[in-house]
Amino acid sequence: MDNRKEYKTIAEVIRRGQLTVNLPVGIILLGFPLLVMGVTALLFSGESMVIAYFIGFVLSFFLAWTWWSYHIAKWRVWAFESTRKSDWAKLRQRAVAGNLIWPEGHRLERTEIRSPEQKRQIQNFNEAINDASTDGGQGLETVGDDPTVPAVLEFGHDKEMVAWEIIYFSLMVVLSIYLLLNQHEIIGILCLLVFIYRRPGMHMLKDIGKWEVQLSIGDEEIFMRRFSQFGKIPWEDTEEITVDTEDGILKMDIWHDDQLYHVTYRLDILTVRDYREFLRILNVYLKRASEAT
Repeated sequence: MDNRKEYKTIAEVIRRGQLTVNLPVGIILLGFPLLVMGVTALLFSGESMVIAYFIGFVLSFFLAWTWWSYHIAKWRVWAFESTRKSDWAKLRQRAVAGNLIWPEGHRLERTEIRSPEQKRQIQNFNEAINDASTDGGQGLETVGDDPTVPAVLEFGHDKEMVAWEIIYFSLMVVLSIYLLLNQHEIIGILCLLVFIYRRPGMHMLKDIGKWEVQLSIGDEEIFMRRFSQFGKIPWEDTEEITVDTEDGILKMDIWHDDQLYHVTYRLDILTVRDYREFLRILNVYLKRASEAT
């Protein structure tokens, strides 16, 4: 009798996570507000419809997040137990890239609802992955060269985030206009204020059709399209580079035309899925640059 465990592939467990966790989240987010508005339309009319929309949206967000928080912990434990240990690091990366989980240490990762046993199991999984990736305790700040890291890495805007921004802005504009034209000035103005508050994200929309490189890092330099006035910045012209691996924030000081500029750059709007891995690769490039000088 063969008692060997049959492991699943990474693709199989990711697919199950999308079907059992993310798909219901999407159904709740889209369906619950429509359900609330439908019930309200049968019972009330006029401004009650608008109020019902906001109530439905808030409740759907809460219900969807609750569903995710509870079921993602169960999926994590099942996914790691069902795959080979050698696949765990790639599985975690694929799960982050597939918007199933947040990067390790991210503040929103703490919203997962885990039992004490699940906390212990997930901590053990993460420690095993981190121990394997650090190769005997090698720190992120003291990495050696990695031949698998290419001479240049390029990142664009996260297509899914841009898509959500398009949906969000479209709904807010249409809803604001509708409310203002139908004598619901107060609520319409509130919608416009929310729209204006979120307006910083609109800089992504102009690149919808181009999908241009927004950030590139390499052996010799770094380029940030948002700060294109600096051009391609040699590493020797940078100082105090830090990466917040929890929130995905890149900070650095840049010397340009004999002046020092302090720069903050969001990585969460780009196709950067693993902030710890991004920091490791960044240190590889910095090491290469220092050895070349």
